[in-house]
Amino acid sequence: IHLPIEEQINLAYGRVRLVDVNPAFAVMFGCSSPAEMIGRSLQDLHSADSGNFELQRAIIENGYQIRNFESEDFDENG
Repeated sequence: IHLPIEEQINLAYGRVRLVDVNPAFAVMFGCSSPAEMIGRSLQDLHSADSGNFELQRAIIENGYQIRNFESEDFDENG
């Protein structure tokens, strides 16, 4: 938490891995089961230009709390 915000986000995108996924989340990302998503990184799910970088920044600036937010994600077909 003492690193610059951009560095925190870049580290998270490369190192954070999914350890638990519900079926709806898996389907959103084009997977037939949650097991297919376990171990995937945030980088696998989101591109830096998808608006999620700004969402991550807002979460950090808000003391690592998530409140009243929306994100936009695209499946394998765009």
